[in-house]
Amino acid sequence: MDINNRIREQVKTDLAAAMLNDDGTSLIKTFHNGVPFFLEVADPSDAYAEGDIPALSVSLSDGTPVSDDFSENTWQATMTVRLYQQASNLIEQSLDELGQVVIETLGTHYDANGLLETCNRSGFDYGRDDEQPWGTLDLYFSVQYTEE
Repeated sequence: MDINNRIREQVKTDLAAAMLNDDGTSLIKTFHNGVPFFLEVADPSDAYAEGDIPALSVSLSDGTPVSDDFSENTWQATMTVRLYQQASNLIEQSLDELGQVVIETLGTHYDANGLLETCNRSGFDYGRDDEQPWGTLDLYFSVQYTEE
């Protein structure tokens, strides 16, 4: 399923190019092809601490074949772009700002450099975990693509 890896990598590359401040620095510290197993969160009281957040991951799930034609493997799946932000009282506003960049980048007619036939927004969800010091914004896209 090399096509899934290529799609995730292309979307990650496109989003990395879009997630820049006016001075050219990235709004995101780490980009992940797939859901990361572990994220390090910097101690906010340590000015020199390095962490992985804010982070972004791209994943594909719920893939189903579009037809029973065995000569061509066309898939329909859910692509999730997950944004991770360190917990604060303004976390949803911060996630919304990053999410807006994702929506604009993966907007109308986005095709991941020809890898996707369709890419349509299909939903979003905010997440908080009492055990993790971050919150998330999941942006869902219905995608369709054909294996070569």
